[in-house]
Parts: sequence; structure tokens; C-alpha cells
Amino acid sequence: MDKDHYRLFEKCKDIKQMISVEKHKDGNFSEEHSQGSSLNIQKVPENGTKVSEKEVESIKEELEKRHKEEIKEIEEMCKKKIEESNEVVKEEQKEKGEMRKKIQIYAQKLKAKKDVEANYLREKELRKKIQNDFVDYRGRI
Repeated sequence: MDKDHYRLFEKCKDIKQMISVEKHKDGNFSEEHSQGSSLNIQKVPENGTKVSEKEVESIKEELEKRHKEEIKEIEEMCKKKIEESNEVVKEEQKEKGEMRKKIQIYAQKLKAKKDVEANYLREKELRKKIQNDFVDYRGRI
């Protein structure tokens, strides 16, 4: 944490301690307080000096400004992460597509090999049959 950030952090802690809301006797908040219109913001710090409302408002504004900046930074980081993950997904899909093509080519080659083997076996059986028929025919003559 840098010094400014640390000082703001300390002032923020002080602000949280300074805010007090008056309660009615029965423990419920009054309507004006529940709407947030008038909060008693008073605290006497340890050194004994009071914090002015202007100082509180300036600190509040500064904290809100930093908060908005941090939110913007986080949103930008999220957008970058999303873009990076989208790129990774696209690359993975591309690789999957290439693998599918390779698998299809391999399957076609394998099928062609099986077809060739089946044709070879049929041809071999036909030759045997023809040879047997020829031998039978010669034997009859």
C-alpha cells in the first residue's frame, strides 16, 4: 500500500467509527434516519480534535473516486481474461477440427485396407474354387 492509500484507509476506519445513528427508545430507527437524511457524524479522535464534515465529505468523495477506478480496472482485467479464454477456446476448437480430419483420413485408410483385404480373400477363394472345378472337370474327362 502506498502512503496515500494507507492514509485513506485509516481515515475510512475513522469515518466508520464516526457514524452513529440515533435510535428511539423502543430500538427502532426514526424515519428520517432510516431514509438516511440526517446521520450524526461526530467523533472525537484520540488527539481530541473534531473532524469537520467537509473533511469527511472530501474523504468520502476521494474513496468513491478510487472505488470507481478500482472497479474499472477490475472490469478491464475481466475483459482481458475473457478475451484470452476465448482465444484459447478458439485454438482448442481449431485443434479438435484438425484432429477430426486426421481421424477421418485414418478411418478412410483403414476402411480401404479392410476392403482390399476382403477383396483379396474373395479373389483367393474364387481361384481355389475355379481350380477345384477345373480339377473336377479334368477328372471327368
